[in-house]
Amino acid sequence: MSLVQFQTNAAELQRHIGNVATGCTACDHETVRPFHAAAGECIFRLRCSPCNFTKENTIQCPSQGICGLVYDLLTRDHAMQDPTWSNVHFERLCNRPCEQINCYISNPGYIDVPAFELLDLTAMIQICTTNKSIKDTLDEHDTRILNQVC
Repeated sequence: MSLVQFQTNAAELQRHIGNVATGCTACDHETVRPFHAAAGECIFRLRCSPCNFTKENTIQCPSQGICGLVYDLLTRDHAMQDPTWSNVHFERLCNRPCEQINCYISNPGYIDVPAFELLDLTAMIQICTTNKSIKDTLDEHDTRILNQVC
C-alpha cells in the first residue's frame, strides 16, 4: 500500500462519512459491523474466514460508521479479502498509513512497527503479494518468485 492508496481510502471515507480526522477509538476488528452490512448482503465472496457480516453481536461504529467502512476498504484491497487484523491498532487505521499497510502482512508480530522503513523483507514481500493494488502491477512470474521467497 502506498501513501497514494492511503489517501484514496481517506478520500473515500471523506466522501461517505465526512470529517474523518478524529477517527474512532471505540471499535475493534472483532465486533465492528461492516459498512456493507446496511445493504443486507455480504460483498466479500473470496474471504477465507467469516466476514463480520455473518457474526452476531457486531456493533455499528458510533463515529458515523467510519470503522465499518475502513473494515470494508481494507478487506476489499486484500488479495484474499482477509486482512491480518492482529497486526494493526484498529483505532489508528483512519489516520496512520503504516497501520493500514500492516494488515497486508500475513505473519503476526508487526503491530508495533511504527513506520514503513522499519519493516523487514518478509513483510515487504507479503505486502506485495496480498495488497491487490500492488499485486496487480506484478506479472504472474514476479508474484510466483515473491511467494517462493516467503
